[in-house]
Amino acid sequence: MTSKRSGKLKIINLFGAPGVGKSSVAAGIFWLMKAQHCSVELVSEYAKYLVLSGRKWQLTEEQVYLFAKQHHKQFVIERSGYEFGVTDSPLQLCQFYAPSKYFGSFEPLVDEASEAFENINFFVTRDLEAGHFEERGRTQGRAEALEVERQMRAFLARKNIPYTELPVDMLAPWRVVSSLNIGQPPVPEFAAFGLETSCMTEHKPLLVMTYLLAVDGDGSPWATLERCTRRKSAQPDRWAVRTPWGGCLNKDAIFEYEPSSSSRDAAFLARARFDTPEQALDVWLKHYAHERMQSEYDIRGIRLV
Repeated sequence: MTSKRSGKLKIINLFGAPGVGKSSVAAGIFWLMKAQHCSVELVSEYAKYLVLSGRKWQLTEEQVYLFAKQHHKQFVIERSGYEFGVTDSPLQLCQFYAPSKYFGSFEPLVDEASEAFENINFFVTRDLEAGHFEERGRTQGRAEALEVERQMRAFLARKNIPYTELPVDMLAPWRVVSSLNIGQPPVPEFAAFGLETSCMTEHKPLLVMTYLLAVDGDGSPWATLERCTRRKSAQPDRWAVRTPWGGCLNKDAIFEYEPSSSSRDAAFLARARFDTPEQALDVWLKHYAHERMQSEYDIRGIRLV
């Protein structure tokens, strides 16, 4: 029988609106941590089971039952000796979704049970108004989800529960794992199919590979390389280096910049030509390694990966 490890179970809690992508991000974090041979287990959402099994009434009328089920999942993982748990259903959400006139002892119970774990909180975000919204397996629609997000932020503020904002994209799991100080995870490499804008009517697919080129001092992605290859074609690759300011450098010397950038900066980069992504990134780093940009972003903390 596995003995209980010493120390609290570290729970990676993903807060956020319904349909924002918490379950997908949780699965990505779990996979990435497993790939790093971490001691981790996924804490599934019991509320989703209630919805899928047609027992939605229990989500509001029996939050104490749902809380017991969700707490049991975390407790068993802790008792089994794991170091980390990843969940898209933090225990505090049982209190958040409980009716306003619920048991008076329920809030302190949830607080005490939550504090028995070491909580690492993230608030998952994306544009719910513009993006896809999956309504299957949930009780809220798009409009209700937006209101839930607003109320949830107010709830966390009232409870003084700290969290880190986590925008949803393919690098989201990497950002979380990088923040845990458990060793640098492997550089993410993703593949997705899209259509080149100039060839939209021809429907010629491109293979788009995204690589991480540089991270900042906290391990957050700083610069990425997008390499595009036309499938079933002998045309050479296209690539672009992108940075947090919306800048883009490619071998054709196309440069996008924010209004804060001066025309002199743009002219300097527009005259440059690069044969490799590394050359473009090197010029970018050197060009912005001065006092003005350091005040906005610590260029000294940037490192290649």
